Amino acid sequence: MQATAVDNAQKLLLPNRKTTSKHKHTNRPWFDSDCKNKRITYMKAKNKYRRCNSDVNIAELKVASKSYKKDLNKKMHVYNKDMNKSSEI
Repeated sequence: MQATAVDNAQKLLLPNRKTTSKHKHTNRPWFDSDCKNKRITYMKAKNKYRRCNSDVNIAELKVASKSYKKDLNKKMHVYNKDMNKSSEI
């Protein structure tokens, strides 16, 4: 199959992008599957609100945001508390 003029122009104008796996947050050891699921829920609510700015969507976004932040802060607090206990020993 021959390359068309459009294909050649795209190769010249668009940078080469390699597909890579998603970045893993290795610097946040408290971030577990619960946090990941809450983040996914939060991001879905955020994207839904961006597409349609309704009162229902903003209410869902606020609930998802508070739930995600509360869970993340709780996990971080427990992790830091455990780290402090282990460093005192």
